[in-house]
Amino acid sequence: RRQEAEARQRQLEAMVRQQREIQQRLEAEGNMLRQQLRAGGGSANVGLHAIAKGASASSSDEAALQVTLDQQGCLIEEMSAERKALEVEVDRLRGELVASEEVQLRQQQAEKAIPDLSSPPSPSPFTPTTRGRIG
Repeated sequence: RRQEAEARQRQLEAMVRQQREIQQRLEAEGNMLRQQLRAGGGSANVGLHAIAKGASASSSDEAALQVTLDQQGCLIEEMSAERKALEVEVDRLRGELVASEEVQLRQQQAEKAIPDLSSPPSPSPFTPTTRGRIG
């Protein structure tokens, strides 16, 4: 169970990293598109490379670009929510892992504290015996 939790945690952490990278890339592209839209140039139909080169845009291209930006904004919001949900899941798994380790530690401590009752106790050197009794 512990190994499964650790594997799931690593998987979720990788997903969170991937989400962050994608989100950062989308935000950078969105910023570039917004700058191009404000500058009044660029064509949504010819892609980001043409926009970066300064292709001219018509009002329909600007409208298409605005739609693309709006869609991208929605995607970024969804990804942000998903990232937060993944972070919550990672935190939950970390808590489970810590709790599992604490239970194991308590069990180990309890096993060490319980004497083995299957064999009779050895006599203490300080316990009086009938041998060598004077009297």
